[in-house]
Amino acid sequence: GTATITGKYKGTASAKLTVKFVLSPGGNDGSTIVFCDISIAPKVGASPEIEADGEASLDIVATVFGADGAPAPEGTSVTFETNDGSFAPTQSDPLKYTTITRKGEAYARLISSENVTDNVLVRAQFICGGDPDGGTGALIESLPLEVKFIAPKPRPRL
Repeated sequence: GTATITGKYKGTASAKLTVKFVLSPGGNDGSTIVFCDISIAPKVGASPEIEADGEASLDIVATVFGADGAPAPEGTSVTFETNDGSFAPTQSDPLKYTTITRKGEAYARLISSENVTDNVLVRAQFICGGDPDGGTGALIESLPLEVKFIAPKPRPRL
């Protein structure tokens, strides 16, 4: 299930937190609730607007919390997906990039396409609550990060 909490302060500042939870074996009724979450954002200080030149890049960080609410274990697999541009280094599908967490974070580099658009969406996902011996868990997906590919600045002629 999902629970969303929205808070406002004096009508101007607001924050929204979405918590996803899954049932896992172990409780009196055969299940316990475990909390998992993943969020993505541009790397600190980076703008989500990059030039649509096929070369500009945006570093993205996913923050991943595992079943116990603590940062995800080292080596948790995270997959990033986009609807435009590509990830570097390129893997088999340029619209997807799979990596692992370190200290609860995973990183990806999005490379712009040459399409000027404000509808680029990036998501990240991981499996939470899985049994290390091959049991299944729940697929947890981030809210989308909205990225804009803006018109390149004119280059001076030499």
